[in-house]
Amino acid sequence: MSLFIVDIYVVKTEKQEEFVQYIQKFLKFKNESPEKFKECKSWRIFRQAFGSVSGAYVEMMEFATMAEAEKWGARMRKDEVMMKFREQFMPLIEVASHSTSLWHSVI
Repeated sequence: MSLFIVDIYVVKTEKQEEFVQYIQKFLKFKNESPEKFKECKSWRIFRQAFGSVSGAYVEMMEFATMAEAEKWGARMRKDEVMMKFREQFMPLIEVASHSTSLWHSVI
């Protein structure tokens, strides 16, 4: 069964356009660097339409095992490009809205 690392966050109202550009730049990097994401089975980003925190983004990264997720995370924390993306990401969001969870699939 898969496990998912789930990030939820709200993008600052005045940073919405910048966030769209950031996501496009990140997806280009991800598509051009598949070896850096080999443990990640899937990566999806959703925008919540209503309920809970309307307009929040939900980012889901799927891994086969916890060991695969940890291996990927350790490599990403050492990757200069990924660290620059992290630095660019943080000013775009309401920091107090950010949460990370670990979900295990049941069926």
